[in-house]
Amino acid sequence: MKFLAAAAFCLSCAVFAVAAQVVMVLREAQPSSQNPRLKILSGGKLQPGAILAVFNADGEQKLSLKADSHGMATLPDLPPGRYCVTASTSPTLRADLCLQIADGHARKPGAFSMEFIVQPPPPPTFQERLEAVEKAPIGLRTHAFSGTVRDPAGAVIPRASVAVYRQGAGDTAHPLKTTADQQGHFSASLAPGKYTAVFESPGFETQFLTFEISPDAVQEDLNVKLNIGAIA
Repeated sequence: MKFLAAAAFCLSCAVFAVAAQVVMVLREAQPSSQNPRLKILSGGKLQPGAILAVFNADGEQKLSLKADSHGMATLPDLPPGRYCVTASTSPTLRADLCLQIADGHARKPGAFSMEFIVQPPPPPTFQERLEAVEKAPIGLRTHAFSGTVRDPAGAVIPRASVAVYRQGAGDTAHPLKTTADQQGHFSASLAPGKYTAVFESPGFETQFLTFEISPDAVQEDLNVKLNIGAIA
């Protein structure tokens, strides 16, 4: 596994977003002397203050450094071998370069340019998704929490995982957890209040549902639909 991870890391670099999918463009490591000079660019303009991270052939980060006020950085002495350098100024701007560092110092160290490529924004974390859902209006009011998990065609999804978070409790690390039965049915005893339920099942997208348990509400069995997940 270590070898495969290292090989994938050293060969990969430029990343493009195409139809919401990530496409990797393979790049060979370029031969370099010790102490190569790196020029960090975006649209042909130097990028001062860019943050650089240097990884070895095993994918381990060996050092980090910052481009100077002219958008230039010089790597310190490194043991001979293969390295990949990543430069960034934000989560959506990144440049990558792989180098094969030789032993010994050249009279004139190598010089390389790293051009920023726009990256797709990182997907929201689970916590961010949960917080966004809880800011939306409550989806429904019901007397008790029970229902059935189904796929888009209406067939039941057995053994789906259900996690229930009480809104405003401030404790997202310890939700109430339960599992739907073989018929896709789920239920849990909840005190009156506002909640967010998270439904998950392998092969399906995660579904968030906000609701309020109220003693004077009409009992409504929930039909929770999970959409088919993307195939990796």
